[in-house]
Amino acid sequence: MDTTGLSVASSMEGISGVTKAFALRSHESAASKRLFWTLNGPLETAIQVAPNQYYEPGNVMEPYFRPAAAGLAPSWHPVSQESLMEPQVATITVRLECFDAWEDLWVELHRHCTDTRTDPRRPRAKDVQLKVTASGGDGTFVTIHDYVSAVHPWIMDMREPLLDVLYKVGGGQLFLPEMKLAVLQFGVGPLSIGREDQWASFHKKPKPPGTYRPVSSISPEENEEITRKVTERMKARSAARILEMERLRQENARGDGPVHLTFNIGHATFPLPDPFKYCVQKPESDTPDR
Repeated sequence: MDTTGLSVASSMEGISGVTKAFALRSHESAASKRLFWTLNGPLETAIQVAPNQYYEPGNVMEPYFRPAAAGLAPSWHPVSQESLMEPQVATITVRLECFDAWEDLWVELHRHCTDTRTDPRRPRAKDVQLKVTASGGDGTFVTIHDYVSAVHPWIMDMREPLLDVLYKVGGGQLFLPEMKLAVLQFGVGPLSIGREDQWASFHKKPKPPGTYRPVSSISPEENEEITRKVTERMKARSAARILEMERLRQENARGDGPVHLTFNIGHATFPLPDPFKYCVQKPESDTPDR
């Protein structure tokens, strides 16, 4: 190969272009990470603003909405006009993580008894999404208020199906109508929703490098206990899937209505989600499999 006249800079042009593109990929702004965003009422009472992007016990929150007082008109917190993303974006498509997870789980449970690509009963996460665009006069970037003012009522309007989906993918955890919910993460990737009391753990300040406990310092007894807990979780998930597939097999063989089963995790017993009642194609023979 003749490399005459080929400089290092020119040979690295493609790589530098990729690096630049990766560096410009948008991520949540520090301002957007300050929101403690609950899903239990109207927008005016749903959000509080933390002093910074990391939660610390004792932090004093400020209300996102400021009602009229002492002759002042009602207003939104100044953070509302900050950019949602860095670098700024003019539009963003919102998807919900739990709906993505439910579609994946449905496909896993039904892949052996139906064409999951074309079955009309398959839940489609792409059908549950919202496009948010900049509302400013020049439309330069999506602000935090552009985002929350569009997304909050959208989510609240689907609270009942949202609770249903959270239950389906929650490993047996019940999500009752009075459950206090919060947005755990948003911006990049699907929006994540969970219990209100989980928010703080998602916004802890990262530990400085070198402060994590090295694996080598874990005693054999501690390692054994960690392994035991992981194994128990895996067994519980496997048992739930086995029971569900057996229920589907029984329905398919007998043509009966739903068979209500439960599975155990520790000392607690949970019902398997009722929506796992698909895949009831008639058997080729009238004689049930034994």
